[in-house]
Amino acid sequence: MRHMAIVTATILAAAVGGCTVPQVSPLLTGAAKVVGGQMAALTTAEVQALAQTGAGVVLTDEQAALAVEVLATLGLNSVQDVQDLIEQIEQGNDPGLSEEQIAALIAAFSDFDMSQLPAPPGS
Repeated sequence: MRHMAIVTATILAAAVGGCTVPQVSPLLTGAAKVVGGQMAALTTAEVQALAQTGAGVVLTDEQAALAVEVLATLGLNSVQDVQDLIEQIEQGNDPGLSEEQIAALIAAFSDFDMSQLPAPPGS
C-alpha cells in the first residue's frame, strides 16, 4: 500500500508540475568557476552576479555578454589573467578588442575583489 501511495504522489506531482529542479545561484556557480580557474566558461548571468558582488557594478545583459565573449575568446581563466589584460590595455597595448568589449571587461573586473565572493561549500 505504501508503494502505491508513493507512485500516486509522484504521478500527481508530475501532472501538476510539482517536480522542479532546484535552481543554483549564478553567484555560486560563477564563484566556483573563478576559484577553479575556469573564468573562460562563465555565463552572462554569472558575470553579472560576480560583477555586482565582487566589484559593486551592475552590468547590462549586453555588457555581460561582451565580457563573456572576451573571456572565452582569449581563454582568460583567472582573475590575474583578466587583470593583466586590463593593465596591458591601460598601457596602450591593443589586444584586438572592440571599445565595447574593453569597456565591459573593465567594468566587470577592474575593481574585482575575490574576498567579496561567497566561500565554497565545505570551507
